[in-house]
Amino acid sequence: MCGLVSLAALVAGGLTGLDVPEPGTLERLMGYPITLGVAASGLVIAQRVHRHRKEGRGRVTGKAQA
Repeated sequence: MCGLVSLAALVAGGLTGLDVPEPGTLERLMGYPITLGVAASGLVIAQRVHRHRKEGRGRVTGKAQA
């Protein structure tokens, strides 16, 4: 979704040569969705790393008790 918004803004900017009444708005539509997508990806990665490390600690603790 974020990539499609940015792609559409990029195409619109390319077709108009950024000769629009508010070029800042078009630039924001190019950049902000990418920023949000990268932030969301980082959050998902951090959650998976946390879960993986938590599972790893559980296995080590379980082996030590056995």
